[in-house]
Amino acid sequence: MPPSVSNETIEWAAHPDRKYLYLQNFNPFSAAVQYLNYYREIARTRYGYDATSAQLGFGAPVYIADTDEQAMAEARPHIEHLFNKMQRRYVISGTVQARLRRFGGIQSDVLYPPPPKRDYRHESYGNYLFGVSRLSPLKRFDLVLRALAEPVAAGIRFVIAGEGAEMERLKDLAVQLGIEDRVKFAGRLSDQEMIDHFARCRGVVFPPFNEDYGFVTVEAFMCGRPVITCTDSGGPSELVRDGVELVPSLTHIVGHDGDSLGGMVASLMTFPEHGLVVSVISNISYADTFGVGVKIAQAFAEHGRAPARK
Repeated sequence: MPPSVSNETIEWAAHPDRKYLYLQNFNPFSAAVQYLNYYREIARTRYGYDATSAQLGFGAPVYIADTDEQAMAEARPHIEHLFNKMQRRYVISGTVQARLRRFGGIQSDVLYPPPPKRDYRHESYGNYLFGVSRLSPLKRFDLVLRALAEPVAAGIRFVIAGEGAEMERLKDLAVQLGIEDRVKFAGRLSDQEMIDHFARCRGVVFPPFNEDYGFVTVEAFMCGRPVITCTDSGGPSELVRDGVELVPSLTHIVGHDGDSLGGMVASLMTFPEHGLVVSVISNISYADTFGVGVKIAQAFAEHGRAPARK
């Protein structure tokens, strides 16, 4: 299996009918540990077996010399020979592109994947924010909870969907921060339930650290939702433009601290609905590739405003 895949792919590979090897490479060791632990967690909690060492791996090329500089200089021709056999290399984001360039001097082209085929739709901008992902430390939903505890974000509701090792810690944190009555842990959702939330929430908050791509971002766009992410979130920060000419007061990329994130969620909850539509259309750099923003703009232009609440 490739080193950078979606949760769904890991879950598919860990299925008892397959039990495929999952090999991590070109990732920092700390990130690799998170993905490998997710494989173990899925195997144990969902499929009822313990993953063996034959199913988990970390591929790290090793070249030994007197100094790091000498090792890189001697190893580089061999690495380049291997990868130059490929006529062209594509990666799913600039984040992965930079990682390959940094750790192996490997050149590649970015080709953003389209969103999964689902029944995307837009209904209304509701009175809560939504987040969905595997609940692991790298997804950093603790940042969202701390932001909701800021005075500026008082009263804002948040629905978190997903399962993972961080679930209990996040629940405990919500209690410690005194916001447990405003945070709902929805657990694992079906595709239809997830789209229902995308179609009805006010906006989506997705603040991971150094995410390879982040399908959550593009799926939110497909439902016409604004997305708040962080400057160090990797792929999502490539897909969301920081600052909007048409709506300059609504910025989607923020620092990873409670004050910045709290202020942004407060702005999102009070922003006029039509302004949210315009900001989504004008902020989707991803849409420049797939025309998503154009389709949303055309649909809303037919009515001259955002779809009415239902």
